[in-house]
Amino acid sequence: AAASLPPPPATAQLPYLLGFAGWAVASAVLVVVRSRMMLSLGLLAGEVLHSDLLTRVLAAPLSFFDVTPRGRVLSRFSREMLTVDVSLPSALQTYLSTLASVGSTALVVLAASPLFGAFLLPLAFAYSAVQAFYSASSRELKRVEAAT
Repeated sequence: AAASLPPPPATAQLPYLLGFAGWAVASAVLVVVRSRMMLSLGLLAGEVLHSDLLTRVLAAPLSFFDVTPRGRVLSRFSREMLTVDVSLPSALQTYLSTLASVGSTALVVLAASPLFGAFLLPLAFAYSAVQAFYSASSRELKRVEAAT
């Protein structure tokens, strides 16, 4: 009969648990810092854009206001502010998070299986081609949406 080893004492696992807890707390703190930084930078960008846009509208000749409806000017202000204050920081945060996740996953897979590197370059070219097609389509859809 095989003799089983006694379980390790609970104190032997304590350093590992404390290390795991430290990583979890550091991760939570960094998520909060990242979110606050993105919010602050987004608001700063919105403030700069609003100031520049307002300066240009106030400096526009009167003929601009004769041919441009007030609703279009107001819509431009509100749409640009929504994009810069809400959509852009959120999209940038999602992009950076995805980039970090894909990059770290690729590094782990490359470390475990260096042969994967041979497939990485063709995969990157395929991704680039699909992304170019999607970007062109998305740009055209946004243009059509803005015109209606």
